[in-house]
Amino acid sequence: MIVSSCTPLGDTVCPHCGALLYAHLKEHPVDSDDEKKLADLGILVETDDYGEIISAQLNGPRYNDKTIEKLAGLKDIPLIKLYSTALTRQGVDRLRKMLPQARIEEVS
Repeated sequence: MIVSSCTPLGDTVCPHCGALLYAHLKEHPVDSDDEKKLADLGILVETDDYGEIISAQLNGPRYNDKTIEKLAGLKDIPLIKLYSTALTRQGVDRLRKMLPQARIEEVS
C-alpha cells in the first residue's frame, strides 16, 4: 500500500484506521532480516537512531490470523502494536506464543 504524505514533514493519515502516521527518514537502507520481512508485508516499522527496530505496527483488517505464519521467526521486535486488525483472540494468543520476546499491544 502506498500512502502519500499530506505535509512537508511527510506525516499522513492511515486510510484504514485514521491514525496519524509519521514519516521516518533513514540514512541507511533496510538491512535486517526482520525489517525486510515486515516491509514486505507492508507493516509499519519504527526504528531508533541506530536503525534498531523499536516497534512494528499492523494497521487494518488486512492483517488476520493468516498473517501470523508470515511473522514466524522474527527475533528483534520488542513491541508489536495491533490497530483494528482482523486477528481473532486465538490468533493474538498464538502470536504471543510464537514471539514470546515481543510485547503485543492491541490498540482500539
